[in-house]
Amino acid sequence: MKVTVRANGRTGRETKRLRSNLKAGAARVSRKLELVQKDMLAIHGMKQCTDCSKVLPLRSFNGRRTGHLGLSQTCRWCQIEYYEKKRRENPEKYRGYNKTYEGRNKGRNSARRAKRRDAEGSFTESDLLRRFEYHGNRCIYCKSTENLTVEHMIPLSRGGTNWPANLAPACRSCNCSKNNKTITEYKEHMNEKTVRNS
Repeated sequence: MKVTVRANGRTGRETKRLRSNLKAGAARVSRKLELVQKDMLAIHGMKQCTDCSKVLPLRSFNGRRTGHLGLSQTCRWCQIEYYEKKRRENPEKYRGYNKTYEGRNKGRNSARRAKRRDAEGSFTESDLLRRFEYHGNRCIYCKSTENLTVEHMIPLSRGGTNWPANLAPACRSCNCSKNNKTITEYKEHMNEKTVRNS
């Protein structure tokens, strides 16, 4: 077996081994440098998104137990974009999922909230259906039939009950914008909004 010795006194194998060790060492150093950079950003309340490469405040990232600092690698906007793309590519799957979820959980969320607030009263699914039919299965504010949710006319946070008489259908948009206003406060708010816009 012929062994060639280079001018620096090393064999070809030794040189290869040294090169691979140098590459591995350089990779470790660059990884440590990345972690130091991440930590420096975190000290200043910032983090870099792996998708869009933007450096954003920590509040722009959703929580994730396994991620660096307990946050996801991608910012909220990149995550929203990703899931919207998935929904556009396969709308039937998500439409079916949303319908089954809403069907299974209609009224559960308000019952849970009522328990949390120790509100008086309770209702069954048939009570809820009767209240929806009473109001014509339409939003009591905008008369829409899309995305109906359970509305507490007197909000639980303002002393309202969970009895069927306090329940009515409202579209998700109206129910969210009403927040904890009473019906009269919300109607006044909507009137002011229309006056401002016109």
